[in-house]
Amino acid sequence: MTETDDHHCDPFANMYLQENPTNVDIPSSAEINYPLEETIENSSMMFENDEPAQVSSYMREAVIDDEEEENSNFVKSAESQNNSSQNSENEGPKSAKKKGRPKGSLGVKKDFTKSTTSFKKVHLTFDGQQNAQSNERLPRMRANVHNMKLTQDQIDQLKAEGKNFYQPGVCFIIAPELEHCIECIKQKRKSRTKREVDCRFYHFRKLRYEDGKLIVAGFLDPHEDPKEIDKIIWLPQSEKTFRFKGMSVQHAKLIIAHVGDELCLIIDKERKYYEKYNSASKPIIWKRLIDQVIEICDLCSTTLFNYHLICTKCGLSLCIDCANERNPKISSAQCSIKEEVHTYEDLYLTQIIVGDSLDILQRMLHDICRLWKIDHHCKFKTEKYIEIDKQLENVIYNLMKEDGEKTFITRELAHTFKIVDVDFQKIPYNEEGNKEPNHEFPGVYKHQPEVKDILPVRYKSKFGSESVISISRIMNQATSDLFYKNIPHKWLCEGKLLRLLDPMNPGNERFFGDQWQRGQPVLISNVLDHLDRKIWLPQSFSNEFGSEKSDFINCMTGNLVRNKEIAVFWDGFEVVEKRLRDNDGVPMLLKLKDWPPDSDFKKIMPTRFDDIMKNLPMNAYTNRTGDLNIIKYLPQCFIHPDLGPKGYFAYGSPYYLKEGTTNLHLDVSDACNVMCYIGFPRDKEKSVDEYIEQGFLAIIDANCDQSNIDRVIRDGEIPGAIWHIYEAADTDKIRDFLLKVAVEKGFKVARDHDVIHDQNWYLDNEMRKRLYAEYGVKGYAIVQCLGDCIILPAGTPHQVRNIYSCIKIAEDFVSPQQMAHCLHLSEEFRKLTKTHTNNEEKLNIKNIAYHSIKEAIAGLIHAVNTVYNVGTKMMKN
Repeated sequence: MTETDDHHCDPFANMYLQENPTNVDIPSSAEINYPLEETIENSSMMFENDEPAQVSSYMREAVIDDEEEENSNFVKSAESQNNSSQNSENEGPKSAKKKGRPKGSLGVKKDFTKSTTSFKKVHLTFDGQQNAQSNERLPRMRANVHNMKLTQDQIDQLKAEGKNFYQPGVCFIIAPELEHCIECIKQKRKSRTKREVDCRFYHFRKLRYEDGKLIVAGFLDPHEDPKEIDKIIWLPQSEKTFRFKGMSVQHAKLIIAHVGDELCLIIDKERKYYEKYNSASKPIIWKRLIDQVIEICDLCSTTLFNYHLICTKCGLSLCIDCANERNPKISSAQCSIKEEVHTYEDLYLTQIIVGDSLDILQRMLHDICRLWKIDHHCKFKTEKYIEIDKQLENVIYNLMKEDGEKTFITRELAHTFKIVDVDFQKIPYNEEGNKEPNHEFPGVYKHQPEVKDILPVRYKSKFGSESVISISRIMNQATSDLFYKNIPHKWLCEGKLLRLLDPMNPGNERFFGDQWQRGQPVLISNVLDHLDRKIWLPQSFSNEFGSEKSDFINCMTGNLVRNKEIAVFWDGFEVVEKRLRDNDGVPMLLKLKDWPPDSDFKKIMPTRFDDIMKNLPMNAYTNRTGDLNIIKYLPQCFIHPDLGPKGYFAYGSPYYLKEGTTNLHLDVSDACNVMCYIGFPRDKEKSVDEYIEQGFLAIIDANCDQSNIDRVIRDGEIPGAIWHIYEAADTDKIRDFLLKVAVEKGFKVARDHDVIHDQNWYLDNEMRKRLYAEYGVKGYAIVQCLGDCIILPAGTPHQVRNIYSCIKIAEDFVSPQQMAHCLHLSEEFRKLTKTHTNNEEKLNIKNIAYHSIKEAIAGLIHAVNTVYNVGTKMMKN
């Protein structure tokens, strides 16, 4: 245990203060104060360092409530007890767990639109004093929590004082005579006391000794019980504790412009939940965050954001969406108390976000959008929260003026799910093609040689009217050269796919952003020029990991080949004779997907990790620590999803045109995929010329346009894989088409499955022609050559077929521009069956939206503060 001179009144608090020194040196710098409450305006949250990539854990777990904290006489006994536990169990906490949340008699009814605490309007001050250091940390579900017992001295003191305390351990150890949560009952039945127990009442249920007996004293109140550490997670912090000081004004504005509206929609839904489920007879309770514990719905496995329903007897947790849908699965979730069946009427409304923080952040967001002239479309009007004087308005004006020409923050939402009525008679076209006015660049025309590129994408809605879903931007080289000078680029896929030729050109970000916000993929070439090629060779992987065992997938059948040495895979990577064969003696097309499994790429292959991460194009988006990879703003106390990088290693063949290496699917996050190596097969049965010729035929069969074909035939680039990518707006039409084909083939699709998410289909040439003829859907047919990086937005259906053997590295990320799709997809996934591989909503996307806005607001205030203190850019009155 770390030694500290600060003793808590809580007799159990020091059980958990075992990691990290509490005294941290803070670099001196200018400060922004948010005096949110009179009693806390000089408090702050301390971090171990300012490095954006390493966010320190939020601190502390307090136990005693309702009174002023005071020194305890049995802190030392708690420490000695915990040290004993540490000696017997020296395991670290797991990286992921799930818990539910209960309810009790304590709570305060609130009006969502008005603070019940005495918050003051924020005045942005720039000469604040040094904030006091904090010793606190959020509670953590420790590996030895099952050993944490109350000593007899502690019990005697609690009986004498009659104080409430938060349950400091698992039910069957701390309170064996009381109702147990469903997790503790499971563990007790299985007699597994040697592992972590995800107790749902841990630091949530209040206990008290009354007449010598332990009783339940209720649960946490969202306004009275939060400590300072609980509050500061949810609102922008002062200059001393702001962790992302390197965030630029441009990036902060872009995040707010694209995520702000989505967050307001989330808050509006939360407000409706409150109005629907709030009850005077059942006050709202608060579920404190537990460090590194994920809260999910027990019925649909969706991550819980804020309001949800819980059973106070067993801790069952239900999301509001399941409650609204009256999810019938609740009948199978029996309460641990007498095995009663749960009903929605017996559950209690519970919130996770502290007090009125949700309302406060929305008011701050509205104020920031007004001050910085950011386009914002929230219909809910709020009172001002930030007050700022004329002098600081001038500072903001100058920052906006400097940044204006660099910032691409307009919201082009053509790729989202909005329907626009169109009179098609007014769209001019003819059979030979025509010049269509380019409304984005007045006076400049783009020539479209085919009718299919001029007509907007159409479909018949359920109302029978013909509507436009999306019109992709189609460009030609002459036009883009005028507006994106000094940025080497070309256009593929008949002018829809941007290809950037210099992956490190500083002008790429704006060009990329203009295309990306429309939901269109982007290809970036020549990435391999910046990588260390020798560490991406097949032999390099075989030498390091050949002795390990793994499962392979036969791409021809989808069957698993279990528990083979990885060296066997690499031996056949380029030599056909050394490949494993199926029962008919045919060499199998194998792949290792998402390898290494269940491990962090960084830990297993640190050299390759450093090489790929520092050389990924569009690093502000694709890097783990990039400012526009907004998942980085999720506080460290939340479990961060594993977004890679991951290796995609697979054989390929140009001869099998109907089977894919990766079937049609879509991802809930954005992704980039780098082609690091292409292995040309050596085969005694076929000559090199035969493989080359068949490779060209495969590209033609894939319906690639002339610009893609020219890369291989005219420019001599080495093709590795063929991608078919479809825009997110076409997903429902593709789904409808696949359902039709499934019916024709006599297949049945279960209600809680999905023809796209199941990943059972590869669209061959015949199916792609039908999809275009019957639904008007034509995607991007892309040849991925050596050194190409394909970046595709969240929600875009795509499939891949390797022409030759490929080594590809993929990294997922979450960009501000695609937040709407991420939210939509999280709702799609929650409707899948609970056993489906894509059922769990792994992104925690609502919290990503919330905390990215929180940090972007703090970033803009930090920028103003810096300029104000320096004084060199102030506009004089």
